[in-house]
Amino acid sequence: MATQDVDAAATTATQLIWAANWHDTGEPFLWIDTVGELPGLMEHPLRASVLAGQSWAAWERGDMQRALFAALEAERPGVPTIDFYAEFAILSAAFILQNAELADEYFARMVARARRGRRRRRC
Repeated sequence: MATQDVDAAATTATQLIWAANWHDTGEPFLWIDTVGELPGLMEHPLRASVLAGQSWAAWERGDMQRALFAALEAERPGVPTIDFYAEFAILSAAFILQNAELADEYFARMVARARRGRRRRRC
């Protein structure tokens, strides 16, 4: 992806990562990683969603350490990310990496959110 338009790249990649759950996972996962390397992303409002997408892509590839690192970075700013990917990646990767305390914390968050009936909008 050769672009200087970080906004268009980040928006496209974060929206396509959602579609990747249903089919064609390879290419959108590659795009989300490519967008993560663009200059200017650090200051972009979709940075957390790009990190969340990268965390899920890493989890899908079986790279639990990278999944957990990217997801925790995505959660750090405290802003909504696309479809809770960071939370899912933290819960899943922490469980596989045998970090029961972190997995339990994120499982409790998901249960509490479900009980409130609230869903984050996709960014």
